This record gives sequence, C-alpha cells and structure tokens, in this order.
Amino acid sequence: MSRFYIGFSILFIIVLASSQGIAQQTASVNDEYGRRAAKIPQSPADTGILFDEYRLEQASHDYFNSARFSGTNAGKTMHQIESESYDAIHGMQNTVSFKSQSSSAWVPIAGSQDGHASGRIRAVAFDPTSLNTVYIGAASGGIWKTLDITANPVQWINLSDRLPTCNFGALAVDPKRPNVVYAGTGESQGDNYREQISPSSSQGSGLFRSKDGGLNWDTVATTALEGAVCSQIVIDPVNTDTVYVASDNGSGILKSTDGGTTWKKITVGVSPLSIAIDPVNTNNLYTSGFGSIYRSTNYGEAWTKCMTGLPTNGGRITIAIAPSATNTIYASIGVGTVTLGVWVSDDFGATWRKQFQYNSALPDGTKNKNPLGSQEQWCNSIVVHPTNAARIFVAGLDIYSSSDSGKDLTAISDWTQQVNSNRFVHADQHFLVFNGNTLYACTDGGLAKTSDFSTWNTAINKGIATLQFVGVDADKDFTYVTGGCQDNSTNHALIGDAEFHATIGGDGGHGWVSQQQSTVAYTTYVYTNFKQSLDGANNWDQTNLLASNTLLYNPTNNGAYPGEGSPFYTVYDCSLDGSIVALGGNRHVWVSTAGGQDGFPNESNVGIGSSFAIHVAPADPSGSIIWAASGGNIFRTFDQGTTWVKQTSSLSSTITGITSNPNDASKVFACATGGKHFFVSSDSGKTFTTPATNFPNIPCWAIAVHPTDGRLFIGTEKGVLWSNDNGVTWYPVMTGLPYVMVTQLKVRGTNDDKLLAGTYGRGMFWLDLTTLGVKPAVTGSEPLTLEPTYPNPITSQTATMGFDLQDAGVATITLNDLLGRELRILEKSYFDAGRHQISFTTTGLPSGTYFVLLTENGKSVSQKIVVE
Repeated sequence: MSRFYIGFSILFIIVLASSQGIAQQTASVNDEYGRRAAKIPQSPADTGILFDEYRLEQASHDYFNSARFSGTNAGKTMHQIESESYDAIHGMQNTVSFKSQSSSAWVPIAGSQDGHASGRIRAVAFDPTSLNTVYIGAASGGIWKTLDITANPVQWINLSDRLPTCNFGALAVDPKRPNVVYAGTGESQGDNYREQISPSSSQGSGLFRSKDGGLNWDTVATTALEGAVCSQIVIDPVNTDTVYVASDNGSGILKSTDGGTTWKKITVGVSPLSIAIDPVNTNNLYTSGFGSIYRSTNYGEAWTKCMTGLPTNGGRITIAIAPSATNTIYASIGVGTVTLGVWVSDDFGATWRKQFQYNSALPDGTKNKNPLGSQEQWCNSIVVHPTNAARIFVAGLDIYSSSDSGKDLTAISDWTQQVNSNRFVHADQHFLVFNGNTLYACTDGGLAKTSDFSTWNTAINKGIATLQFVGVDADKDFTYVTGGCQDNSTNHALIGDAEFHATIGGDGGHGWVSQQQSTVAYTTYVYTNFKQSLDGANNWDQTNLLASNTLLYNPTNNGAYPGEGSPFYTVYDCSLDGSIVALGGNRHVWVSTAGGQDGFPNESNVGIGSSFAIHVAPADPSGSIIWAASGGNIFRTFDQGTTWVKQTSSLSSTITGITSNPNDASKVFACATGGKHFFVSSDSGKTFTTPATNFPNIPCWAIAVHPTDGRLFIGTEKGVLWSNDNGVTWYPVMTGLPYVMVTQLKVRGTNDDKLLAGTYGRGMFWLDLTTLGVKPAVTGSEPLTLEPTYPNPITSQTATMGFDLQDAGVATITLNDLLGRELRILEKSYFDAGRHQISFTTTGLPSGTYFVLLTENGKSVSQKIVVE
C-alpha cells in the first residue's frame, strides 16, 4: 500500500473578511438564464437546438484533451498521464536540487464565489455519530471536511492536497467506525457513446481509505482494479467490513469483505452510475447506468436485469430506495435533453410503473415539461425521504419534490435567483442525499442544504476553494485578480478578499488585464464572446466583436457563421495597453488594432488551425510582433497580423504556451503537452532548441518569463516548475500548492515580485518571487530550523513561520505556554525535505509570551513569540 499524510489543522483556519461583502448575483447572470432557456447554437453545426449542458461539458473536455492526447500521448489513458505527471513532480521534490531551493509557500487567493458557490462537488458523506461532521469530494478540488456544518461561517479544511490527484467522484463513511472513510477518485458522468468520465475533469488514481478521519490515506485499490472513475461507494450497514464500489466499464462492481484490504470484481451488465443497498435486507442491492437496472439478492455476488415496465430506449438511469419501505424503488430516467420520467417499483425492482412523463404538449419554458432541465446526460439525481416513502426529490437543472410518489413534481429551488435568496441553488445537481432530516445537494456550484425543503443554505460553501479556473490575470500593482471558471462565471477579487465575486454568468474563459492601464481588462465567454471592462474587471460590456467579421461565431447574434467557428475557450493576447488584440479562431488568427471594437479585421493569411497559445510580444510597444501556435506548429507576424509566416513544423504534440522576453522579442519560449515539453529560440523563432537536462515527462499548460531576471515558470498537469538558467535546469516549486492542473501563470506586482497561478479545481494562488532561488545543497545531518515568525510581536492575530527539514517526515508544530503546556496544534502533516511555510492565527489568545515548538523524527526546536 502507498501511504499519504495530510495536514489537518482543524482548530485554526484563517477566514479573511471580504472587503466587498457578499456580492449580489449580477444582471449578467440572466444572460446565462437566457442561454439555457432559449434555442441557441453552440457551434457552427448547430441550427438552433435546445441548450444542452452536457454538450458544453463535452466541448470543454475536447478542448483540453485534444491537447493532452496528441503526439507521444496518443493512445494513453488519462490515468496514465496523470500517474506519470504525479510521479515526475513528486520524484523531483526528493532530489538534492529540490532540497537546495529557497522559496516561500504559495498563498491562496480568496476562496469560494460570493460565499455561496464553490467548484463542482460530486460527493458528500457524514459522520454517523455527529450530524454536523461532513465530508465533501470535489470533481477536481479534492476532499474537504468540517466538524460543524452549522457554524457561521463553516470552517472547512482540505484533506487531500498531498494526494496524487484532486479528482474525486465518491465518498463513504463507515457507519460503525466513523474514522474510516473511503474516497473514490475520478468523476463518473459519461453517456452511451464515450468513456464514462466527466468531460471537464481528469480520471482518478484509485481508491483511498483513511482510518483516522482523513488525516492519513492508504491506496487500497489501484486504478487497474477500480477503473478510471468512481460513481458511488456504499457500505453494508450491518456488516461494515463489506463495501461496494461502482466504477467504470473495466470494473463493474468492486466488493470487499475485509474493510477494503482486498477486493474482487463482479461483472454487471452495465457500467454503474448509481448503486443502492437495502438498509434492512442488506443482501439486496441495485445498480443502474445507461439503459439498464440490475438487482442482486445475494450480497452482490450475482446480478439480474430487472426492466419489466421500464423504457428500453436507453437513457441515463438513477435509482433510490425508500428507507422506510425498502420494497419501494424509484428510477429517474432521461435521454439526451429529455426527461423520460420517474418510475416506481413496489416489489423490490421486479416490475415498474410510470409515475411522471415528459410532457411535450406544454409550451417551451414550462419547467414541469422537463424537470431535469435538458441536463440528462450531465446530471440526474433522485432520493427518497427517510420516513415517507411517497416523498421523493428529483434534480437536474433545479430540484423538484413530489409528495405522491412522483406523479406531480414541484420545483423547490431556482438557480436564476440571487445567490443570497433562500430559493437559490446553483444549477446542475449531481447527487442528492439525506443526513437525518436534512437534504443535501451536490452541484456544479458546490453544496446546498435544506431542512424545510423550501429554504436553502448555500453559504456553507464559504471557504471551499475548488473553483476551476481556465485563465487568470492581475493588474500590474497586484491589487486585484480576475479569471473565468467552468460553469462558475468570470470572477473578480481584490488581493486580501475572502471570496471571489461573480461578474459574468456561465462558463468563464481566459482573462487579461492591461499592465499599463489597470482599469482595462478583457474576458471571454464560450465560443468567442469577447467582453471588455473599463473599471478593473468589475463590469463588462460586449465589444463590437465581428461587426465586420462574419466568419467567427457570435452568440449575441444568435447564429453561427459559416466557415470558421471558434474553439470552446478562445485564446487571445494583447499589447501592454490593450489596443492590439490577437484572437484564435478554428482556422485563422484574427487581430484587432482597436481593442476588439473594430471587429478583428486582420485575418491570418496562412491556415492556422485552432490555437492553444497566442502571444503579443511586450518588447514591441506597437504590438506588431505576435506569435500563435496550432498543434505543434508555431506562426509569427511582424505587422500586427497582416502577414503571417509559419516558423516551425511539428515541434511537439501541442504547443500550449508561448512567451517572449519582455526586453528582447527575439528570445522566445514555448511549452507543450507531449514529446518534448519545453523550447527556446534566440533568433525570433527561426530555430528552437530543447536545452532542458531534467525536464519531467508531464503535460504543460502555461509559461511565463520574469521581465528582469529571465527566470522561467511553467504550469503543468500537477503543479509548477521554474528555471533560473534559461531553461537548462528545472525545479518544482510546490510548497503550499496541491498536485493540480495549473492552467495559467502570470508574473505581476509593481516590482515583478509575484507569480500568479490559476488552477483547474483549487482556485488561484500567488508566490513571493523575492525568496525563490537556489542555495547550496545541504549535506550531512542538520538539526531542524525554525525561521523567524513574522510579524513578532503578533498584532494582527495572524502570522507566518518558515521552517527547514533535512529529511522528509511527519512534522508537528504546536503553540505552547511558558510552562510548556500544549495549547494548540498549528500543523501536523507529512512534509518533504526542504523549506516550508505555514500561516496560523492567535485569535482568542490573551496577550503574552508563548513558544512555537517544531518536532520531527524525534528532534525538536522552539521559538518564542509575543502576542499583543
């Protein structure tokens, strides 16, 4: 078994007060409502069909994976890529070169969105001995836990940032041993025609188990056994050593009878998306997927198809057992963008009858016409009230309730409301579950709960930093950040804000902020919906995009123009003042010399396919030098996009990032997903070399260069690498950063002393570049080292402290009084060898003198601090 240790400082979580408060959901979110409600094209091939969230998710998936699986990565599975990436980064962290680094820790920026929405959550589980202890599993943001879900605000901690993946699809807590927790990795969604994996998240890394409430984790089933994704875990409530796992095609149902130590595969005739166990007669189990329901009456050893009375035209099926009448089973079924209906069985699944059916006679826009809201391929969930077998809840776009076994459904949530409305629950519900009499919903925007089935609490998301950022940027003085997220808007935060604030609804794309005029910013919505802000990314106006260009797709005109189309996430870059904007279509690069207001009239004269990277050279104030990449090819223009030249052919798999030295446009750097990952040119791109001696085999997504000292930074599938010798030697810089996909890097700050990182699943982070360097390698045995706490005396109730470890191991940091009595555990976690940094709070401590004690491997060192 492999072993992982997770820091667990439950007593101290710093919750910053937002300088802007809880923002209202802006009017722009109504644009998203219109997009979902109307018949709007989503690609050049569309002729005006109903909105389909799954198609957007599939487009997001295709955008990233068209790069991931190209070139040398062709034929690999996502798990192979993720495993190789983790091994590469983790292996580098244990080298002498890593130990000789000096660096501060990454600092998270803000947290959830407006205190009411986090990234997509796919699982929630509860401590059976405490209704207030809750675990959540995010699609690409890890595992989180709170000891008191009723607190205001809820104090969440992350349990998984040192695990090899942040992608989770299922959780379960042992009903009799509440410290035993199972976590299934990889988010299962899928449809009939493609691999069952959520389009916008990666596959997993097996099945984990914790025996101490999430502090430490073991790998108890590998991906080869579990499969690439996990949809649900159930534990026999009578014999809790018996555990069932619903995973992907390669596994069917996994079963363990010894508490997860050993497992066996049991073949079922469907790839399970839903599994349920009879809480009374635990020999009865049910599982469903696309098109079928199966039942077992012998503890999952054999399965029989039970479809009598059910439709046979396929569709995603989700099932639920009535806890108070376990002979009653419900099924919610949808196909494509249509809710087929709700079916019920009163004889343990032997026969079924239809309760509710999609009503095509109702006018478009009538909610009860289609309760899952055209979301059937993306989200379909159902649950039964714990004491009333006729009371069911069904969810897709919104959440519906029925008190007559599903014959009549009434909406009990509304995603179009203001975020602080009692009726608001984020769109797209993936999992419904009861904890006592409280109903919980896992959505694209995090977690929601209700006890009266009319008043919802979404403020419990506050502090869950799981937003999936596609692109990020900050102003030159590093006073604010902006960035777009999967189904969680374009966001804004002042540095120091506790929360992000939504500014545009829907799926946010790449963001950009002028480094000369901090109030000027750009962002994109999907399919080249380009917007401009003149007030620092707070409010946005649709630019006159495509006024003269009829080849790009423009959602505002409610039509798709022939010929060009655009990628799902449109990449672009700008001159320092924002006047020159280069934007990638599917077959050309389009250039505006008026901040997008002129319709991007300059069309590349050579065929440039869908672009993953565009760069406007900052060394040329006129914005004449522009670089673009398509596949493994790099193109260049010296005349603001009038004439383009193909510089290279098939450098690598897919070039995902291009940048140039801000003081010398002839020095160009690029990164890629496969094959060779890093390239350097000193002759304006005529030739590229690969000077790296230790670059790991890992997909790369973003690249940045320091304006004055030339240090290079690359965002990868599992973190950030940096080099201080023009790309010859590379170091991971991971202290405080999870093993997560880094989609964007920007060097910002008045003195170019901040590195901003956007992650796909763990929000934004920044790194202090003034301490990033290389020091002489440590040799021999040295005692532990505590660096000075700052500030000291502590006047603001928060402080930071650095420390060095000669060897990897579990380190414990405590706060003690002058008599040596332990007052608080500040940190207890596994750390790699090298320098680390933690933050802590002294809230509630009387003024006086205290000691911080660091202990590791039987050695300890202390430091005096003063609290004022």
